[in-house]
Amino acid sequence: MGLSAQKLQLKPSALGGCRMKKCGKKIPFLPRPIAFFGLALLPALLVAGESGWNTRWTSHFLIHQENTRSAKWIGAEMEKIFRCLRKELWTLSSWMDTEKVEVYLYKDRNSYLEGRFKPPAWSGGIVYNCGRRGAQWSLAVYEPFCPRTVAHELTHLYFASFFKRAPARIPLWLNEGLAEMMVEETAGRVKSSYRPHVNEPLPAAVFLKLKKIPDPDSVQDFYSQAHSVVRFLKKANSPFKFEKFCRQLRDGEDVERALFSAYGFGSAEQFEKTWKKWAAPSGSGK
Repeated sequence: MGLSAQKLQLKPSALGGCRMKKCGKKIPFLPRPIAFFGLALLPALLVAGESGWNTRWTSHFLIHQENTRSAKWIGAEMEKIFRCLRKELWTLSSWMDTEKVEVYLYKDRNSYLEGRFKPPAWSGGIVYNCGRRGAQWSLAVYEPFCPRTVAHELTHLYFASFFKRAPARIPLWLNEGLAEMMVEETAGRVKSSYRPHVNEPLPAAVFLKLKKIPDPDSVQDFYSQAHSVVRFLKKANSPFKFEKFCRQLRDGEDVERALFSAYGFGSAEQFEKTWKKWAAPSGSGK
């Protein structure tokens, strides 16, 4: 059966082994790449977990765990992540309160790659949308369980649901920047004065139109700039403006017109000047 996938992040070769060995370490975070599939082609795959797996229910997740000895605290950790994500994403994904996300947690990467979903070799997670009632959105990942990775990929899942009929209209920097912002939000308290550090930002006229992540040498700069720009749009302005901006994009406006409609920026240059003024370092803020 043929499947179509949309790559929204880098291949592992470009990420250079980004998966964190210990989530508690303060090291630069780069997410596992994630793939998106439409489950209309695979109607039976998400009906139940793999044979012999443990299945646990939480308030917002149905978790299938291949490793029957996996810690029971994973469900509680998923709910903790959910509560943080909800604060920022509910206006874009109100269904998250009433519908469970189905999570498949494979015991390791090899098992994940060899599993029934047959994911691309470059992926570190898969988001499915089956379009049916119940668990419409599902996420497949693998152990070791890392809250930062799950927060990043769940953000992609919830945000993609807002653009469900037009996922290609999500700008790359917006998709990755929002996910990076939510990784920081779920990792602990972030003060309102926090400004992500950006070493060498690209000009806004170039950055806002990027269709793919730059070469491996500038990956971290891309993620930092994306995080900073999204944090500025979402935190330094009314949240209703961010929602309007996303809706404009979903409905077909280009980025610059959506920025004007939602925020009043007349050009990419005006936006860049305002963002850089906000982003000027004045303490870490964490």
